[in-house]
Amino acid sequence: MFQGIKKNLYLRLYCSTMANDSNIISLIQNLNEEEIKAVHFLLVKHTLSSKKSQEQVLFEYLIKNKKSNITDEIIAEMLNTNRPDMVKEKLEPIVFDALCLHQHFENESNFNQYDSISLKLKKEVLAVKALHRSNNKGIIKFLIQSIENIISETKKYEIYDTLTEALTLKKYLISIRQGPEKFNEIANEIKRYEYCYQALIYATDCYYKLAFEDEFIAELSDERKIKQIKKCIVQIEKDYSNSQSQTIHYYLEKIKIIYHEKKKEYKKAIQICEKLIPQLIDNVIIGRKERIGFVYDYLCRYYSYLNRYKLAAAAAQNARKYYIEDSFNYLISKEQEFFAHFYAKHLEKATLCSTVMLNHNLADSGEFRKSKYIYYQACILFEQKNYKCALALLSQSLEIEKDKTRWNISVRILHIMLFIELNMINEAERAIEALRKNIERLQKDKEIRARDIEIIHLLREMEKDGYSYNPKNTKAKSIVDKLSSTKTEFAWEHFSQELIPFHQWVLSKKM
Repeated sequence: MFQGIKKNLYLRLYCSTMANDSNIISLIQNLNEEEIKAVHFLLVKHTLSSKKSQEQVLFEYLIKNKKSNITDEIIAEMLNTNRPDMVKEKLEPIVFDALCLHQHFENESNFNQYDSISLKLKKEVLAVKALHRSNNKGIIKFLIQSIENIISETKKYEIYDTLTEALTLKKYLISIRQGPEKFNEIANEIKRYEYCYQALIYATDCYYKLAFEDEFIAELSDERKIKQIKKCIVQIEKDYSNSQSQTIHYYLEKIKIIYHEKKKEYKKAIQICEKLIPQLIDNVIIGRKERIGFVYDYLCRYYSYLNRYKLAAAAAQNARKYYIEDSFNYLISKEQEFFAHFYAKHLEKATLCSTVMLNHNLADSGEFRKSKYIYYQACILFEQKNYKCALALLSQSLEIEKDKTRWNISVRILHIMLFIELNMINEAERAIEALRKNIERLQKDKEIRARDIEIIHLLREMEKDGYSYNPKNTKAKSIVDKLSSTKTEFAWEHFSQELIPFHQWVLSKKM
């Protein structure tokens, strides 16, 4: 009885202090298969007898119960211990050591060649530092040779952070034996590669700030965005000239692609993409499968903007060769192929794409994305003039209508178009009025476009002529002309939520 009370007191004490200490549990429960193998390999090596250690038992339990909420109380009962925190503390460094094994770094499913080399060299620097602290004079020659090898490899692969760290070790290890001249020589070399490292960070930051435009430069006008990108390009070109870094050059080319896209110079962007692909293939320093896929996805977009949809679809198909089939990138690339087929009126191919997208793992794609793909299928049915089925299917896109302003508006407009095609005039009138009030309420929202507002105005004008388009109605004609423009704020956009260009549909309703 006393033992039970004592154990309970221990648990209450340690569970209260360790309540938030669930990081190691969460980490283990989310390890992939190769990472699990690495940890299990090290746990078995640490076991001195045939009996499993408590750390191994806990690890295997967590792997078998990946989706469960494992508390310290559960661990204590499972291991029959009143110190579950100590078992976790012993297990944590074993997990980290396993993830730093050389053989784990060589796993191609987790790491590309560059990552593998980079991680191994970082580990070698750590080993040299540890050996250096031992003050064993007999290993100085070995340490110097190891540092020279690390420096040679990090220069070759442009691993600048590790390179400057290794050069700093060399400076203090060698210069004390060779004098101030060698010290200054190495110090100058460190400055050069610190510059390269900072230049690489600058180029990388510029690219990611452009990639996450909404968070960094959303408030800028298009003209100011272009000026900002140009400023980045000028600096990165200078840095590339000074460093001759392949990685800096890679980011320079990516930013130039974005620059030409912003200026709508799609042919120039395509030229850079086509030159960049062979540079990425079989290049250890900058070559990554997903990077090649990204460039092909760029090509898909730019060919679409130029209305060259066959080439766009082919580019998206090429992109997927470089993605894992169940990955998010694969799904996005499939979506881009869908757009290309839809714009080209290849509706059977578009349907196949939308089916693949709908069948994608929802843990990756999410409920909103599923609703969006249902909307895509409704648009296909609309283009096939299967209006009743399109209307029935559209009712399943509930997630879009709940919380996504732009998608909400697009779904509402398609509903109105379907009501008109099915001669459901009362429903069309109610839907138009509801959309008008919704846009009026949200008009200050940046998601509401000038085009959306003009579409509502045009629908109200069409209402006067029984939902036909009367070119003699000067106001209606003026709005159609606005919506048909290609270089104004009213222009229709590729890859937008408005799959069916509203102005084209209106012209088909001409009296």
